[in-house]
Amino acid sequence: RKMAEQTLTEYLLMPKGYTFSVFDNNDGSFYPRIEQLWVAVPIAVLLTLLRKFVFEGLIFRKIGQHFGLKNTPRKQPEQIQALVAAFKKSPRGVPESKLEQLSKDTGKSEREIERWWRQNKAFGKPPKLQKFEEASWRCFFYTCSFLWGCYVCFNSAYFYDTELLWVSLPFHHVTDAVYYYYVTELGLYFSLTVSQFFDIRRKDFAQMFVHHIVTILLVVLSWWANLQRIGTLVFFYHDMADIFLEVAKLLMYIRYKELSTFFFVIFAVTFVVSRLGFYPVHVVANTYFVGPTIIDPSFPSANVFRALLLALMVLHMLWAWTIGVMAYKLMTQGEITGDERSDDDESDDEDDAPAQGKKKN
Repeated sequence: RKMAEQTLTEYLLMPKGYTFSVFDNNDGSFYPRIEQLWVAVPIAVLLTLLRKFVFEGLIFRKIGQHFGLKNTPRKQPEQIQALVAAFKKSPRGVPESKLEQLSKDTGKSEREIERWWRQNKAFGKPPKLQKFEEASWRCFFYTCSFLWGCYVCFNSAYFYDTELLWVSLPFHHVTDAVYYYYVTELGLYFSLTVSQFFDIRRKDFAQMFVHHIVTILLVVLSWWANLQRIGTLVFFYHDMADIFLEVAKLLMYIRYKELSTFFFVIFAVTFVVSRLGFYPVHVVANTYFVGPTIIDPSFPSANVFRALLLALMVLHMLWAWTIGVMAYKLMTQGEITGDERSDDDESDDEDDAPAQGKKKN
């Protein structure tokens, strides 16, 4: 089964001495081929249409409206010169030291000035209903993907013994469950890469764009080089924390602040355990230190694969810093006022808060 001569593509993607002929379906097993991933393109289109016209446009919009969220544009308050000048110097909040003077200059009460500040800060930002719809879609998809990942990983021996990620490579056949997992995740990241330009703009736009591109490259490369066992672990460890983040944001939008804080804490712990714990140990360190002891590590695709995995870990560390900032605010201020990654998830005008959420918290 070992071949002495390789084409250039086989040299780049396969361990030394092997060709793509090892993937010929001569034993009844299913082995990966690059052309098998084309179906991810129509899946991306389908996911985008389902998201916009079914889940966000109908289901999640109805749920958001049930909690009192609206899709009406935010109104700009009266532009009073003294308040506008002070706002430009301190857009995040009214300086306590200047509140009394501003009240004298404008003839408004301190409470009216604070309300004007919130309304002016919220002007031009997307309505909360739109943010609720987007977060609901992400929460729904990540939950479905994670549950499917549990099925795939918990029924795979390499999840419990990571040496099996490399033993017998490249003779790793692919199950139907893994194939569906791959093309659906790839379709999602195709969709996210495009929709990111139309969704609510966030502070970490560049980081997320790099993350999506790196992930797409990892998915395609790992499938083409039959490193899909590692790819499934990457999917699994990434999806679990995102669920709790989206739940925390949904609860924040409908003003269930105590529950939102609770799920944020779960998210932070899960993120640290999965992306700064299991991912570096089971995936990154495994590819650098365990894999080379089992197979020849010199083929180029393996080196590129390791570099991409490391790039993802760097992004995780950057996001961990953001999470740390939010955790610090939670400990010092007693609450989280918004998603630090977003320009739009600040605390909004209290007049927009759903009445039932305010009563319960």
